Amino acid sequence: MILGFQFFLNIDISLRIMEINHLDNYNIELSNIWNHEKEVFLYGLQQKEKTKYVISQRENMIDLYNHAMDLCVFYGYSHLNKKQNGSVYLQFRDIYREQKRFKDLITLGWFDYKGKLYYVSQNILIDRSFEYFHFFFALKVDQYYLDVFKMDSFIGYQLEINFNWDTVSLMVFLENLIVQYDFIHKKVRKKIKSLLTAIKELPKLSSEEKNNKNNPPSNTIKRSSDNSYILIGSKTDPDYFLKHNQKFVDIFEKLKENKYIHKDTLFIHFKAIFGGGCILPENRIHWTANAVDLKACIQYLFTKSKIEKPYSGIWRITTNCFIDKNKKEFNSRRLGNAVPKPDTEYKVRKVLSRFP
Repeated sequence: MILGFQFFLNIDISLRIMEINHLDNYNIELSNIWNHEKEVFLYGLQQKEKTKYVISQRENMIDLYNHAMDLCVFYGYSHLNKKQNGSVYLQFRDIYREQKRFKDLITLGWFDYKGKLYYVSQNILIDRSFEYFHFFFALKVDQYYLDVFKMDSFIGYQLEINFNWDTVSLMVFLENLIVQYDFIHKKVRKKIKSLLTAIKELPKLSSEEKNNKNNPPSNTIKRSSDNSYILIGSKTDPDYFLKHNQKFVDIFEKLKENKYIHKDTLFIHFKAIFGGGCILPENRIHWTANAVDLKACIQYLFTKSKIEKPYSGIWRITTNCFIDKNKKEFNSRRLGNAVPKPDTEYKVRKVLSRFP
């Protein structure tokens, strides 16, 4: 009887954790990962040591990417660490530091690190440019012990978004992953091994087939990755965005200052719309100016050969990447028909003049 009760209790716990983790969202996102790690610890399904290690890796990210984090990722209460708001900052810091039990500490919605307070719920997209991508990938893939049927879609999505259809790189990555991280669930490890076997048995593409895959014919209606813009500079230099990161940060800040995009927009989401990959509806940029201003911005980038002409139409791509001031979808036909005035175009040129 007791065993039967424990069985149904475990099912109930698993269902609750599944609700938290949204396994249909195939991105590597810090808030999603942290919520899972927190919940499995609170339910007694994980040792304190692993949870502490996840916290330490999160802090390593702040140290390594401090400039970007301050600007656009970990907003939280960091702005309270100023003289005029010092008492508020100290109040929140003291609440954090007065927690006696580790369990109580991690249930808080923020954490204190090096004199700043950060939200733990920021929706931070982690891609291969992050040094600890492999660790957070391992944490995310480990969640699929809850539903291994969804792992195929997750791995396929990562193959496209983070590995640019390079199956050899993905295979090496996965092989190293299951050797490096012994916390990965045995069901997930078994599934990864079966996927590796399946990938190895795939017929190899000839050089001509590879060329056709990378350069689709002109009558192609839609590419699988044709959901956001592609920087022309990145076509010849894979590190283009990284090399010009500061200029992109400056543009990002100017767009905020001039009230073109919402003040809470994350830089990682801004960066993503120029990556040529899939943009999730919840990660679209909240455009707070008028539609005609957006038309002027995208038209400027296109005419200045900053972004590639997409197969499926530049204004359809724009509706994939942006929502309007009321958080509703733009109409691609109306965007295309909008006619910016000279003063609008002039203001846009001033903001985007340093776009690399």
